[in-house]
Amino acid sequence: MEPTVKVNNVQQSLDTPEREADFNRRRAAGHESEYQKNRREWFENPDKRLVADYPLHVDLELSSACNLTCPMCPTVTDYYKANVDLQLMKFDLFKKLVDEIGPNGVYSIRVSWVGESTMHKRFIDCIKYAKAAGIKEVSTLTNGYKLMAPEFCDQVVESQLDWITVSVDGVDKVYEDIRKPITFKDIQLGLKNLKEARERAGSLKPGIKIQGVWPAVKQNADKYMDVFTPITDLIYTNPLIDYLHNDKDIEYVPQFTCYQPFQRLVIRSNGDAVMCSNDDMGHTVVGDANTETVHEIWHGKRMGEVRRMHIEQRATSENAVCARCYVPRAREFEEAVVKGRKVFIEGYKGRTQVIGK
Repeated sequence: MEPTVKVNNVQQSLDTPEREADFNRRRAAGHESEYQKNRREWFENPDKRLVADYPLHVDLELSSACNLTCPMCPTVTDYYKANVDLQLMKFDLFKKLVDEIGPNGVYSIRVSWVGESTMHKRFIDCIKYAKAAGIKEVSTLTNGYKLMAPEFCDQVVESQLDWITVSVDGVDKVYEDIRKPITFKDIQLGLKNLKEARERAGSLKPGIKIQGVWPAVKQNADKYMDVFTPITDLIYTNPLIDYLHNDKDIEYVPQFTCYQPFQRLVIRSNGDAVMCSNDDMGHTVVGDANTETVHEIWHGKRMGEVRRMHIEQRATSENAVCARCYVPRAREFEEAVVKGRKVFIEGYKGRTQVIGK
């Protein structure tokens, strides 16, 4: 068997094993056996080149728009502005997709992708609908601006969202320069509101995770941990990725075969299905969820071509998305000390770690 790159090879924990285990316990609560099966298949299917009857996970982009202009985000690029329609997924399309995948064993969905999911007017309804349809795990990524409203946090907890990731890049002015107009006090308040809402309800869910780009976090990593450990369940970081698509000379890992085509399907807010979660500009469309079923797309000719391209290790030379993606890039490690613990931060050879570059 030819080697593949490490699954989930970008994010890494800054947290303790005990807190990581508690987060996963919250995430899996109520469907523990299914969770264990899904985690096993998440790693085994790419290694064995197995294609399940339905994807293990589906990303449903509720919004392609965002209310922030973070300097490292693809939404601020001229190409995104010119080529991506800023819109919300129609609720009828969301229901159509969930009505198919819920009863057919798709374990998880994430109701976000490039844009800010909580901008969707029926964000809470989408979560409730998916849970009622039998989706075991529903998660989302957010910049956290709506968490400042306690009533919204109560709604999130009541919806039984399984876990939430909030982007928090650094502390104090570092955070505010990236995430303006959200202030550092705002994001602390939002996370505190969510945890208190969960405690009031006596609920394990949602698990609360934050993540931040390492160049921002490293400027005061100890304070980052001190501030956010009490109001979250898990703290992760990742290197600065070339989401602006600026890099030219890229070194790749040898014998690259990606894991994503054997795990998940991504459906944009307009209904386009794209090859992977890193095709943020919609370069390689593999189906139309408005007219096709998820099953048809997952087993369709275009998705099959994507898999063959990876199995034959042609992706980085033949596909523009893969050529600029972070997954096949050669890696290097930076040693750091966070709260007295030595950590090795994974990065990419030749990739600048200057925010906005």
